[in-house]
Formats: sequence, structure tokens, C-alpha cells
Amino acid sequence: MMGKVNAGYMPMEKNMGFGAASEKEKPSIKKMQLKLEWLLFQKGLLLFVVGLLLGRALILTHLAPFALPYFAAVFVMKRNQSPIALVGLLLGSLTLSFQSMVYTFSAALFFIGLYKATAKLRKENVYALPYITFIVVFFLN
Repeated sequence: MMGKVNAGYMPMEKNMGFGAASEKEKPSIKKMQLKLEWLLFQKGLLLFVVGLLLGRALILTHLAPFALPYFAAVFVMKRNQSPIALVGLLLGSLTLSFQSMVYTFSAALFFIGLYKATAKLRKENVYALPYITFIVVFFLN
């Protein structure tokens, strides 16, 4: 009959060299990961890049529906980093045309004004966000 076959059991050594990070490389990888996290999330580079891409997004060659909602969401959730997102949106829309940049900037200013004007009327900031954004888009178009 057939006997049991040991399917290539090989004891693991401490460093086999198959792409595993050595003990000296682990702190540098962790340090680089922390620096990247600091740059992307705490300094707002990710918000800038997403704003740059959404500022360029168009539907039917002239509608830019993503700039104001993105700015509104960043303004409500991370107000201290909203200028970084706005600069990204403005630079992205500037790559389309100067008029697009002026529209994006005026929409952001109108949103901030309306948001602050209705501060005493609303209880929850997040729930009023779609309505304020709709009013801004309605009156600017």
C-alpha cells in the first residue's frame, strides 16, 4: 500500500531571503510609512490631488458637477484643510478654462456665505449639506 509522504517540509530559518524585510529594514519602512501618512493625510496632499482631478471632471463638455459637492464635504468634515482642497479644485478647473475656475471659486465663496448665514437655522451640519449645495448650484446656473 501507499505510505505517508512528507510533502516537502523544510524548517523555516530566521532569514530565508525571499523578500522578507530584515531586522534593519523594518524601522526604515515604518518610518517611511509614517512620513507618507503624515504628508497625505495630515498635510492634505491627498485632498489636493483629489481636488485637482475633480476640478477637471466634466460631463457633456461643460458641466462640472463634482467641484462644489467635494468642496462642501471637505469644508464640513475637515474645515482646516478646506483651503488645500479649494486650491486643488481651482488649479484643476484652471486647466479647463479661466471661466471654469471663476465659476468654481464663486461657487465656493457663495457656499461658504450661505453655510455661515444658515448656521443658526440648522441643527446638524451634515444633513443640511445637500440642500445648501443645491441652492448654490441653482442660483449660480
